[in-house]
Amino acid sequence: MADKYDHLIVADLRELMKERGLPVRKEQKREDLIKILCDNDQATRSPPAVHTEPMGDTVGPPFGWEVQKLQLRLEAEEQEHKLKHELELERMELEAQHQREELETREAQRGHEAREAQLQCEHELAVLQMQANANTVGAQPALDASPRLNTPILTRYKAGDDPEVFLSIFENQAPMEVAKGRVHETHGCSGRG
Repeated sequence: MADKYDHLIVADLRELMKERGLPVRKEQKREDLIKILCDNDQATRSPPAVHTEPMGDTVGPPFGWEVQKLQLRLEAEEQEHKLKHELELERMELEAQHQREELETREAQRGHEAREAQLQCEHELAVLQMQANANTVGAQPALDASPRLNTPILTRYKAGDDPEVFLSIFENQAPMEVAKGRVHETHGCSGRG
């Protein structure tokens, strides 16, 4: 069977293989191409369609090759379109993931900033309270002014406050009452130990 293909050049052998839908690679040698064609002939048991000379006035491959060439081109375009579509989907997924990560980062940053602002407010409030306590502790009432008891300060005492500091503030606001011992008796407070 190899005698049928001996007169063909490599380009014609490749073209013939393409017409039959057989795979063609550039590194295949002439002998390999002939062997593949012979194996294909045995498998199909049909005579090879060899076109050694152009038919009529047509130049180039026969019509069947044009159809096959068009099919291959359409398949390649479809494959390219599919690949572009997959790449676009992947790009969109990555972009959405990036946006989610940015949003999570911004939310975490906002939470951190809110916590910092809350701590700053608490710190400023503590500083103001300490300043008010310092001003109250060192202040001496006027001698001619009658001492007045600031009862709202009693409601400010909270569990966990330092009782010594609280009591000293209270004593500075009512020095005359403390000196007489009435504060301890009327409010049920025990003296400092």
